[in-house]
Amino acid sequence: MGSAMDRARELRQQVERLGNRHQEEIQAEHLEKRRKEVAELRAALADAAVPAGLLAQRGYLAGPPLPQTDTLEETLAALLKRAKDEPPESFGKGAEYKRFQAQLKKLTEALGSQVSSSWEGFKAALPQLSEELLRDIELVPGQAPVVAQVRDLGEQLRQRVRQLPRTAAELDAIVQLGERLRDKMAGLDNANYPEDVRRFLREAQALGAPLALFTDNVRRWLEAKGLLNGIRVRWSSPVGPRKP
Repeated sequence: MGSAMDRARELRQQVERLGNRHQEEIQAEHLEKRRKEVAELRAALADAAVPAGLLAQRGYLAGPPLPQTDTLEETLAALLKRAKDEPPESFGKGAEYKRFQAQLKKLTEALGSQVSSSWEGFKAALPQLSEELLRDIELVPGQAPVVAQVRDLGEQLRQRVRQLPRTAAELDAIVQLGERLRDKMAGLDNANYPEDVRRFLREAQALGAPLALFTDNVRRWLEAKGLLNGIRVRWSSPVGPRKP
């Protein structure tokens, strides 16, 4: 009889242990779920806060004031106190936790929006290249190497600004590259010249320009640029029948 009683007692204890283990597993899953939620919220906030700090430090962060964090900090303090005084899983339960999530998301979205608009403004202030203008300038004798350097710096800058900087060194590299490009662009010849000059230069550097394109306006422009002595006239066989 005693043996049966002992066996029954052992079975009850085993059932209780299994029940406790199952409850612990449920609690562990709950805690892990909340841990992932908080980790994701924290990562999202960091993605916006890190570049925001850099832009703000250099005076590039513009826009409306960010939401105050006092309420968010109070909510977080209450959740941490509850997790300390009660079972740990209580941290992620109830309306207070949902309020904490909503407040943190609101702050992250506001910061992300401000960073995005500030970054667009920062990029707009960098030197802007016009490929059409570069092609025109490239026609001017002696300008092709400078245009090539400008294009190279422009491509480097374009690659740099594809992502938000996350370190001061990255932001400084972008600013310095922009300054180098601006200085190099200052060495480009002015391409605001008449269409007949543009056409003459284009033809002259291709297969050769017909003498008819060498107008008085073209001659004066070449003379003003110091390029007149670089022009050489060469006879070529006319295309088509000669006039009698």
